[in-house]
Amino acid sequence: MKGKMKLLATSLLLVVAPSKFAFAASETGTAQATIQAAVAVSQNQVLDFATILPDPAGDTVTLTSLAAISSNTGGSAFSGTTSAGQFLVTGDANSVVTLQFGTGATLTGAGTAIPLGNFTTDTLTPSMDGTGNLSFDVGGQITIGANQTAGLYTGNYTVTVAYQ
Repeated sequence: MKGKMKLLATSLLLVVAPSKFAFAASETGTAQATIQAAVAVSQNQVLDFATILPDPAGDTVTLTSLAAISSNTGGSAFSGTTSAGQFLVTGDANSVVTLQFGTGATLTGAGTAIPLGNFTTDTLTPSMDGTGNLSFDVGGQITIGANQTAGLYTGNYTVTVAYQ
């Protein structure tokens, strides 16, 4: 009888004791990643202030992103064809980007370096079109010194385009 009681007690424990696996479950999760295309920027047209006969006392000359040129003092004269800088950007379609311009640019030539800055653009909210392209024009400002030496002055400026 003792053997039967022991067998019955063990059987009851197996039936009554909950299985440690009864409350466990598993599921397979999904992961994903979207890789963004690198932004590429190329200049299609030079920012060209054309020919300037500056005010002898110096002047600040502004060229807009629409290629309109003007003198701060009104004492400078202009000839030739001006052009706004023009850039083409490629990247992910319909992506919003930011445009930033470097500081400290100068035009160098026959005389004292001419500071270049105060850049403007013709696009207020830049974003790629449906094919991943963006084109924008750039204007800027130069500060010509008093009695600036005549000659050609050239230089570089930096445009940085980044996804928002």
